[in-house]
Amino acid sequence: MDQPYIQQPDDQFQHDEAEYPSVVYEVACSQGSRDLLKAAWTYIPHSNANIKAVVGFELGYGKNKEARISLWQPRYLKQEGEALETLDIEAVIDRDLFRSSDGFATNTTKGLHLPLDYFANSEVATFKSDGIPGITITYPQLAEFLDKAERLQRIRQPAIGEESIGKKSSRRTKKRKRPPTPTDQISSDREREFRDVEREVEGRTVVEDSDFQGPARGNIDIPERKMNRRRK
Repeated sequence: MDQPYIQQPDDQFQHDEAEYPSVVYEVACSQGSRDLLKAAWTYIPHSNANIKAVVGFELGYGKNKEARISLWQPRYLKQEGEALETLDIEAVIDRDLFRSSDGFATNTTKGLHLPLDYFANSEVATFKSDGIPGITITYPQLAEFLDKAERLQRIRQPAIGEESIGKKSSRRTKKRKRPPTPTDQISSDREREFRDVEREVEGRTVVEDSDFQGPARGNIDIPERKMNRRRK
């Protein structure tokens, strides 16, 4: 594309020699299928199909446990009279339900399959045209992974009004104060020096701006008010 486009996916796989990630993941709340489709149209064309797969998850909200998955990949169209192919996208998986609203796995015979050539472009790695192995995650496995992730989230950050289910040590201790580091000592000394200089400057300002003056008597300067010799 002529102008750069910056967007941060929720997760990604990227080869350490590739400029772009090859597989990206996006997560949206319920009714977010349009946002996921828009993200797929953004990632694939703007990367010139260096991003080979966009996996989108739609998750229910609150008591609705429904979860769906989509998968988009590049598609090349050859148009008559055109020298260059037209880059398009296609939905390989279109909002498949893998967990029901009551939290049970569905479509148990289906799964997400990602060939290994999805994870690196042809400039980085070469694969034979047939028999490319891949990674397959069944829908029941996806539902299980999602259950674990949601449980971990509840442990880390309970909902409002919900008690934490996480376990932690009940051992009672006293906390020892951290000993100062050399840097702390230097900072403290500098701060003390600054306060001393500040007080000295303030003292000079008071003396210089004062309307009082007088000779020294012993070791103490007793100020003497200036006389106003205004003629009557």
